[in-house]
Amino acid sequence: LERFGRAQTRALLQAMNAIPAITLRANTLRTSRARLHESVRDLAASVSPTPFSPEGLCLRSPNSALSTWPPYQAGWFQVQDEAAQLIGHLLAPLPGQRVWDVCAGLGTKTAHLAQLMRNQGFLLASDLQPDKLIRLRKEVQRLGLAPVHTVALDLMYNGPLPDVPVFDRILVDAPCSGLGVLQKNPDGKWRVQPEDLERYASRQRRLLENAAHHLKPDGTLVYAVCSFEPEESTGVVESFLQKHAEFAIARCSLPAATGGRQLFTHQGYLCTLPHQHAMHGFFAAALVRHKRD
Repeated sequence: LERFGRAQTRALLQAMNAIPAITLRANTLRTSRARLHESVRDLAASVSPTPFSPEGLCLRSPNSALSTWPPYQAGWFQVQDEAAQLIGHLLAPLPGQRVWDVCAGLGTKTAHLAQLMRNQGFLLASDLQPDKLIRLRKEVQRLGLAPVHTVALDLMYNGPLPDVPVFDRILVDAPCSGLGVLQKNPDGKWRVQPEDLERYASRQRRLLENAAHHLKPDGTLVYAVCSFEPEESTGVVESFLQKHAEFAIARCSLPAATGGRQLFTHQGYLCTLPHQHAMHGFFAAALVRHKRD
C-alpha cells in the first residue's frame, strides 16, 4: 500500500490471483515466431504474439499437453514467461563472446542465451545442484543447441574462483522469494515471511559480489530476481554500487515492440508488474564495468 497506493495494490493482488496465460519462446535457430504461431494456432483456444519479447507467443487453453505437440518435439520452442525472456535481451550476448549463467537452474534462460549467441562462443552454466544441470543438458540437446559447458558450483564463496575465467557477459538470476511469480507458485503466499527477505538479500549480495570478480572491463552483468520487493531488487544493486565505483547502471534498450521503454524505471532498472504488463513480476539491472584509467 505504501509503495503502490490503494488502487494499484488492488489491481496487483487481483492479477496475482488470476490464472496466467502460457507463454512460449520460439527457438529462432530452428524456426521463426511467425512459423511457430502458424504451427500451434489450432492447438489452443487462442494464440497471440507477446507485445514486448520478439520471440514470444501467448496462448490459453491448449487442447493437449505441450510436450506432445510436434513443434515441441522438433525443438521449436520452450515454455518461458515473457518477463523472463526479456532478461536475455537485457544481457544481449553476442556471437563469439564468453558468457556465464551463474544460477542456471534448469537452463531456460541458458538456452535463450545460446540462441541469442547463434551457437557461437563459450557459454558456461553453473548451479549448486548437479541434477538440474543434467536436465539442462537434455533440454539443450532437444533444442538443437551447441553443447553448453556445465559445472556444479557453490557460489557462496569469498573472492574469485581460481578455475573460472573472465567473461564478456554474466547473468546472475539469483534465488529469491519468488513473490513476483505467485500466479504460478501461489504457495509462496503462505511460505514466504517478511523476515525472509533480508536472508534472501544477504545471499543475493554475496552472489552478485562474487560473480562480478569474473567480469571483463567494459563487460555487462545482469542481476535479476523474480521479485519486486525493494530488499531483493534495488537494495541489493545499490548496496553493490556503493562498494564498486568501477560499476554503473547500463542504460539499455530492448529489441521489442513499441513501448518497451515503459518497462524501465527512471533509474534504468527493468521492472515488470503483472497488473500493468500482463507478465510475471521481475526486476533486473544491467551493470557495466568501466575500464580503469
